[in-house]
Amino acid sequence: MLAAPATGVFRGQSALLALGDAKDPKLLVIAPRVAQHTAFDIDRSREAGCPTSMMGSVALARLVL
Repeated sequence: MLAAPATGVFRGQSALLALGDAKDPKLLVIAPRVAQHTAFDIDRSREAGCPTSMMGSVALARLVL
């Protein structure tokens, strides 16, 4: 299973996990850093903060990268 954060422009890194039962959850991690996830989904609620437009999301991505 590939697990990744669900919100934000820069959503963060994902981890590759094995499905199953293990006494130590660390044993289920196959690869701790698989990919860097980005998205241009806009959350227009007041609690979301910036950016609130597609142009703002693209500007943030260009600024950070």
